Amino acid sequence: MTMPNPELPQNPTPDRKVVTEAYGDILEHNRTHTGFGAMFKGILSGLMENPEAIGVDNPDATVPQSVEDVDNGVSDNLAAGVVEGDMNAELQDIFHSDTFLRAGIKIAPFGQFGSSGEGKAITSTELVPMIANTSLFSEFLGKLQPEDVHDEGTSILLSDVVANLSRVTGVCFDTGKQKDLSDDEKTQLAEAGEDALRTFVTIDPEYTRLGIDGAAMRQRVEGISTELADFLGSGQGGAVPAEVSDEYSQNGKNQDKMRVYEGMNNRVHYWGKNLLSEYIEAQNGQYLTPPAEQGFGPANWQTDGGQYHWQEAFDFVRGLEQDERTKAFTEEVRQGLVTSVDTALAALEDTDKDIYWRGQGSDLANIRNALSGQWFDEAKLAAYIKKPDYLS
Repeated sequence: MTMPNPELPQNPTPDRKVVTEAYGDILEHNRTHTGFGAMFKGILSGLMENPEAIGVDNPDATVPQSVEDVDNGVSDNLAAGVVEGDMNAELQDIFHSDTFLRAGIKIAPFGQFGSSGEGKAITSTELVPMIANTSLFSEFLGKLQPEDVHDEGTSILLSDVVANLSRVTGVCFDTGKQKDLSDDEKTQLAEAGEDALRTFVTIDPEYTRLGIDGAAMRQRVEGISTELADFLGSGQGGAVPAEVSDEYSQNGKNQDKMRVYEGMNNRVHYWGKNLLSEYIEAQNGQYLTPPAEQGFGPANWQTDGGQYHWQEAFDFVRGLEQDERTKAFTEEVRQGLVTSVDTALAALEDTDKDIYWRGQGSDLANIRNALSGQWFDEAKLAAYIKKPDYLS
């Protein structure tokens, strides 16, 4: 007779609505106790609740106490907010841990938190969904139907699970953040990261079946962009149709989901090629990101004083060239950077536009030559990408 494993929940997989409602409480906790909102609330409360002193010259007037007293009042309120948030997080675990565990999920404080200039936490840490048991989570996914993910709460939960797998792999394989770790700690991180990658590979077919994988999200993003462009270009005028407007309002969130999912697919790909750490560094720099999907990346560094980032990019490429293992990847990164420069140079072809950074065209062309193995002016390049010393 096989005895049940006491470490695994023995109750059946919970209903989707039950899990979604429980996760709604987690999201409400995050809105209340983490992020800028909680930080602003603590600062405002500290200022408003700070005692006032009676003015000597005018007994009927009130004046604030010293700057030090105000700072102390704000600090005390922020500290109290952290304690309150941490207590609420513990209550969420008490209330919902059974529900989440039966779905293979553990809610843990592994997200972002606000911090002061000294690095001291001034908000609680964001609670995020981590997969505690891949089999149980796969079973939970297996009971869902494609129409179920149209529910906003369910969609948020499932996308947050993948986003957290991305966060885990990013932490575990970012060698730049591991300089002070022992070899044993680095090994443990690598094992945790590989577990997260295997988990993603396991649940990927279910996400594909439900229509929320990277390819499906890209199709939705590109489809709504085309629909909206067709409508705006039709000359019909009037309000945008509801079916387009509603979907377009979610387009930014869908783009984020698409990038995270495609990023995880890429991480699995480069993990198999023993290039995951290098890929993550390239991804952080947006070296391989298509220009249209970049934030402030290499296609835009010239627009807002980010030229010095090219020094980091060149250093990265040179480092890849030194290792036989990474030589092939060097060309991928180099081509990604060239594509970004070409996009910037293409913008300058419209001579009718008043482009304030037009004077940087020759510098960008020089960068392109350097990346492409053509002759370039080394002194000109060094001067252009030198990080400015704002204190001198």
